[in-house]
Amino acid sequence: TGPAVVRVRPGVYSPSTTGETFPLRIPEGVTLESEEGPGSTAIDAGGSGPVILFDGVEGAAVAGFTIRGGNAERGGGIGVFNASAVIRNNVIEDNRASVDGAAIYVTGDGEVAIVNNLVNRSARSGESDVHGVLIEDASPFVVNNTVVNGDGNGILTRGSGLPSIQNNILAGNAGRGICHLADDARNATLAFNVFHGNAIAAVLIRGEDGGMNITGVEAGALSPDDAISDNLDADPLFVDDSDFSLRSDSPAFHAGNPDAGFSDPDGMRNTIGHTGGPFAPEL
Repeated sequence: TGPAVVRVRPGVYSPSTTGETFPLRIPEGVTLESEEGPGSTAIDAGGSGPVILFDGVEGAAVAGFTIRGGNAERGGGIGVFNASAVIRNNVIEDNRASVDGAAIYVTGDGEVAIVNNLVNRSARSGESDVHGVLIEDASPFVVNNTVVNGDGNGILTRGSGLPSIQNNILAGNAGRGICHLADDARNATLAFNVFHGNAIAAVLIRGEDGGMNITGVEAGALSPDDAISDNLDADPLFVDDSDFSLRSDSPAFHAGNPDAGFSDPDGMRNTIGHTGGPFAPEL
């Protein structure tokens, strides 16, 4: 049988409302997609475990949900373990982990795309600094996301792999926007991201001395020969503290990767953040 799309009607799917048990394991070749988007459809684990799990599968996806209330050692909201998966157009908020990756944890082989998600209020459930999105020994495509208000680093990379992290907004996180500790960090793409108001620094880049806390612009100036470039340090000008779409005067508009493959749906240059790029949701 070929790929299948499971369309989910609006509502809140949780242990208390619909008797759901967690995690929801997405089978091979299945896309779980809401009919009306994250504003109408929520999957809420209510703290009973991780929300979504991709484990050893290929061709699987989750799209168009609010994913919340997860709690796990790794991947409170979404865990990806040696799988090929697409995580698209979701609001991933109020998830927790005790070890790694409160919102999303990705590890192992597999083609993974994390695109056009709003990641908000990721938090630890123990003493460890768990980070919002944690990438370990993996090479996901992390493009056009907005990662805000986490109680640690917005994104952390470590181990082997060459993740591509482009066209994202990282703002208001209690650590750094991106803690880039992958073994070959200087050759992993880190470009066209906007940083603002992250408590420690915009970026920490792996170095011989353990790392450097620097601005996004300084990260791009480290070497002309690495894959770190064109990052911005600027207020993205969200509509307000709860609406993370962009004001019309935002510097993130049409400031992303100029390659045509990243263009907004109207054909114009990529707009940075979860409201931009070719898979941008209708607003």
